[in-house]
Amino acid sequence: MSFRLFTYNPERPKPASFYIQSKGDHAGRPLREPIPNCFGIVTSDPLLFARIYSLYKGQFFRCHIIGTVIPFLRIKDAKDVIATALRCPSCELEKELTAISTIDTALTTLRAKMASYEQMQLLLCRKVNGQIR
Repeated sequence: MSFRLFTYNPERPKPASFYIQSKGDHAGRPLREPIPNCFGIVTSDPLLFARIYSLYKGQFFRCHIIGTVIPFLRIKDAKDVIATALRCPSCELEKELTAISTIDTALTTLRAKMASYEQMQLLLCRKVNGQIR
């Protein structure tokens, strides 16, 4: 499976399938939306996001993260880790990668519900203490 990885520039954004965080404690984490310090990835493989998420969660990027003050991942190292993982065909792992995607979707939904419940709780607490009438 082929992919193209590039450094994301917020001033001249290019379309990408998804993004990978390049700096900070979560370098290597795949993202649905871009942030200032990330790589863009273009691919036609719908399971590549799940594959990279499994690399991130399995800490396969960790040994390639350098920097003492601000940890970062080099684009060449990210390409190498992804290319090595893609040597094993996705068709053999399709069930597992689909499950990872399903779990990611469920967690996103749960986070949204939790944020909604926390907002309702805050409003109720304010009402109880007389700040909302």
